[in-house]
Amino acid sequence: MPSRQKTVLGDSHLIIVTQESGLSEWMKSLDCSEADLLEAMSAVGNSAQAVRNYLYGGKGPWQWVAAAA
Repeated sequence: MPSRQKTVLGDSHLIIVTQESGLSEWMKSLDCSEADLLEAMSAVGNSAQAVRNYLYGGKGPWQWVAAAA
């Protein structure tokens, strides 16, 4: 039986924000404020995993979705 995985918005390798809507989507996906997202990106770059680790120490809301699947 194939495993089913839910796709989490922003579950790509790089955070690329070129429009206001892209910023909003990442803020929602990572459950953080604009200031927190920009601070994390300034500190660790635009790697989605690095930003997640910076914000949550490797434990964040995207894991709750994966655990529920």
